[in-house]
Amino acid sequence: TTKAPTAAAKFDLHMALREVAGRIKGIVEYSADLFNEPTVIRMSEHYKRLLEAIASDPTQCVSALPIIGEAERRNLLVEWSGTRSNYPSESCIHELFHAQALKTPDSVALRYEAERLTYAELDARSNRLAHLLRGRGVVAESVVAVLMERSVELVVSLLAVLKAGAAYLPLDLSSPRERLAFMLEDAGVAVVLTQQSLQDMLPEGVGHVIRLDADAGEIDAASADDLHTCLAGGNLAYVNYTSGSTGRPKGVSIIHRGVVRLVKETNYADFGGVFLQLAPASFDAATFEVWGALLNGGELVVMPAGTPGLAAIAEVIKRCRVTTLWLTAALFQQMVDFHLDALRGVRLLVAGGDVLPVEQVRKVIGNLGDNKLINGYGPTENTTFTCCHVMSSDTQVDWTVPIGRPIANTQVYVLDVLMEPVPIGVSGELYIGGDGLARGYLRRPRLTAERFIPNPFSTEGGARLYRTGDLARFCADGEIEFLGRSDHQVKVRGFRVELGEVEAALAKYPAVRQAVVVARDGAGSATQLVAYVVCERGVEASELQQYLRECVPEYMVPGWVVMLDEMPLTPNIKIDRDALSKRDLPGLDLTGEFVAPRDVLEFKVTEIWEKVLDVRPIGVRHNFFNLGGHSLAAVRLMAQLRNAFGRELPLSILFQNGTVEQLASMLRQQPGLLPESPVVGIKTSGARPPFFCVHPIGGNVLCYSTLAQHLGAEQPFYGLQSMNMSDESATSLSLEASAALYIEAMREVQPRGPYFLGGWSLGGVLAFEIARQLHEQGQHTALLALMDSWAPLEENKPREVVTDDAKLLAHLARSYKMSLPDDDVSWLDSDEQVERVLERAKKAHLLPPEVGALWLRRLLELHRNSLSAVLDYEPAIYPGRITLFRAGRGAARDSAPDDWGWGRLSAEPVSIHAVPGDHHTMLSEPHVQTLARLLAAQLEAVQD
Repeated sequence: TTKAPTAAAKFDLHMALREVAGRIKGIVEYSADLFNEPTVIRMSEHYKRLLEAIASDPTQCVSALPIIGEAERRNLLVEWSGTRSNYPSESCIHELFHAQALKTPDSVALRYEAERLTYAELDARSNRLAHLLRGRGVVAESVVAVLMERSVELVVSLLAVLKAGAAYLPLDLSSPRERLAFMLEDAGVAVVLTQQSLQDMLPEGVGHVIRLDADAGEIDAASADDLHTCLAGGNLAYVNYTSGSTGRPKGVSIIHRGVVRLVKETNYADFGGVFLQLAPASFDAATFEVWGALLNGGELVVMPAGTPGLAAIAEVIKRCRVTTLWLTAALFQQMVDFHLDALRGVRLLVAGGDVLPVEQVRKVIGNLGDNKLINGYGPTENTTFTCCHVMSSDTQVDWTVPIGRPIANTQVYVLDVLMEPVPIGVSGELYIGGDGLARGYLRRPRLTAERFIPNPFSTEGGARLYRTGDLARFCADGEIEFLGRSDHQVKVRGFRVELGEVEAALAKYPAVRQAVVVARDGAGSATQLVAYVVCERGVEASELQQYLRECVPEYMVPGWVVMLDEMPLTPNIKIDRDALSKRDLPGLDLTGEFVAPRDVLEFKVTEIWEKVLDVRPIGVRHNFFNLGGHSLAAVRLMAQLRNAFGRELPLSILFQNGTVEQLASMLRQQPGLLPESPVVGIKTSGARPPFFCVHPIGGNVLCYSTLAQHLGAEQPFYGLQSMNMSDESATSLSLEASAALYIEAMREVQPRGPYFLGGWSLGGVLAFEIARQLHEQGQHTALLALMDSWAPLEENKPREVVTDDAKLLAHLARSYKMSLPDDDVSWLDSDEQVERVLERAKKAHLLPPEVGALWLRRLLELHRNSLSAVLDYEPAIYPGRITLFRAGRGAARDSAPDDWGWGRLSAEPVSIHAVPGDHHTMLSEPHVQTLARLLAAQLEAVQD
């Protein structure tokens, strides 16, 4: 052109040319894996000539169109990229702790419930364990695994490993055995520190195992003298495994210098006071919590083991006067909404791991006083924190919360595809340099070389940059805004998840032909994983989810698994991920008018629903079961409502009050919510006579909700629920007495016959006795539908289960699809048995964390009473017809008749119908649709 281009034209042309050059460069680099070396050389020469041709044209010369002036470039590469501070860069973590112990020996270092350790005591205990580790062959740069609950012993172990010259590998308690085995082998672990109760989580052949509780005598006998190790800041401190895009997790090798630079002589916080250790040791937030306290003379309060509720966290914060607290973004949001008062005494509140919710940030800022709120950003590869945005009471928060500026001894650059800084306000990829960088990925040199590259802006020999894959931009004031990801990595509850790892795990399942996992976000919602799968027919979503729980941590298991006949493709024959992410999810009914919460009560109830169901947004008139609610979700919901409002609500309330609006209305009423009748109206509308369905052994009728929906709009459906589910004072009844009670309740709804009865499992036996008693009273039962029920004959009665608590617990565990051998808890007393089953169930994610021993004891007693009632039951002959719906899969007993014994108790031939699935899945999608179709046909036939 003859005219000088405008600034806008310069920018457009500049960015377009860089995009072209970047793509060519990418093709060349990618081709190295596909072509032989001469081809790559020729392509590289072509790439070089093309760039020279662009540069030779004055109208298209990148260098002739400078977008960034010298002053701006200096800001981006020097002034804003990071600062240096004088900190002990060559000191090791344990050396700094020992120096602090000598300085303040009598100060409290650790507090765990009633137990307290001074700095001198912690120093001595960790020395003893370190000497024992040395005796077991641990040397400099060895990797020692630590598998422990939060406890004093956990902190002692981390410190002892470092004192022995080794690096610790914290293992996630929620990880499946297969994943633990991989990490132990991949890291070359020779010694594992654990607790006796957790030892059975370890795979066989892991080398030396030291149990800090069972082996306490041997540890106490070791020397308490300090060990002398010849280490420096560049030595390995710990290894953290993160999700890997290739299908296997990768170990990030963190050095001592990175941790020291995080907590000593920093520019983002003053350390000291009381820290709360809340994060799992395998989550790198624990690095900030533990060493931020212990290397600065602070007191570390260790949160009791297990998964604490919000109220428990708030209570510890207030009781222990915590002054420094780290919360994930999701936990931060909940604590602000429900326990803001507990945060008022926290001088330094740090939140991160994901994008912070603006509304809650504003709420905290308005209540900060002289305290500080920090948005902390950083990948594991740069030792917990890279940037921090420090906020005080006068901070203005706009539409998003920046991630701030790099902390001391950290460099940050926002670069384009040619590794050049982008202008202020323009998006680019975030690169990190400085003393926080990890050594790389353990035993993965190729991946290390790919992600950790030479630093072109440093004159320091060996300086590197880490390619984060995060998109960001510099603001005019030097603050950095996070803009998302450039790849398929996501954050789920603060944990990093590579979607490729979940896809690779699914692909290993024999029946799966294709699997794609996408992340879906709603306004203000947490990230939700959805798997789209093409596989052989007959495979259920729940089957794949259970398989994944054996391969990956729970946070990586998709909440939805959607079966497809084929994957949608783009015009260039690639899987269309955008099309998948826009598909409707099954089981969700968000149609109709959306009504937002209208007062504080509705708002809190809605938030609890959204958390439990992982669905957002929920209107106050959406139905719980249409949103994918099920029995375990209902238990979690009621437990959280009890925690939030101090009100004990029966599960049956959800059937009559299945919306936020109705449930909030019930909560506003006076106490007295326990039902006076066992009849639960699961679906009360419809012109046909009602169908009554009796509860199974668990006592509640939530399992029938899907069946009721599939029977059609005109079929009323009532459940008969055990009174013991909601009334602890209800007495144990014989099977005959229970049937008589249910008949009285049924007649409140339908005074006379013909009646239509059914029941699944034990509910079928109860339905049989109800029909028999109705006949004696002169009432006709038109349909008696037994769903996968065994006739109560002597050979079918599990007599030994009732008299053995351990076996009864095992029977209960199997009903929740949890593997628990019969003899696993037999040697424990009753209280310990209950706690063991609770622990196993929660670790297997089969029971919600809110469920306690009282709930399990009530359920256990209900099972015991129900089985006892069956044992004592002497059935008489029923003169009517029995219809049996048998599960198509499952282990039938040897020589069992097709009618499972009911022919011996019926005066007429038994009508038998096969339903796909097994005993448990026949009431779940998709098999419940077949059951509903067969049952509807029987109902229609007898009504005609």
